[in-house]
Amino acid sequence: MTRDDFMNPIAQAVLDLQPDETGAAVEAALDAGARPVEIIEIGRARGTERIASCESRSNQIGESTNRVTQSYTEKTQRYTEG
Repeated sequence: MTRDDFMNPIAQAVLDLQPDETGAAVEAALDAGARPVEIIEIGRARGTERIASCESRSNQIGESTNRVTQSYTEKTQRYTEG
C-alpha cells in the first residue's frame, strides 16, 4: 500500500467534514502499517495544499465577478447618463 492509497481517502474525508469516514480511513491506514506521525504530517501538508487550492480558485472567481460587476456598472452608467 502506497502513501497515496491511505492518504487520499483520509484527506477527502476530512475535506468533506465526515468524521466517521475519517476515522475509518485512519484505522485502515494504521492497519496497513502507516505510522500515526506519518498520517498527521502528510495529512497536514495535503490539507494545507488543498485549502490553498480552494482559496486560489475562490479568489479567481471573486476577481472575475468583480470585473464583470465593474463592466456592468460602467455600461449601465453610460446608458442612464445619456
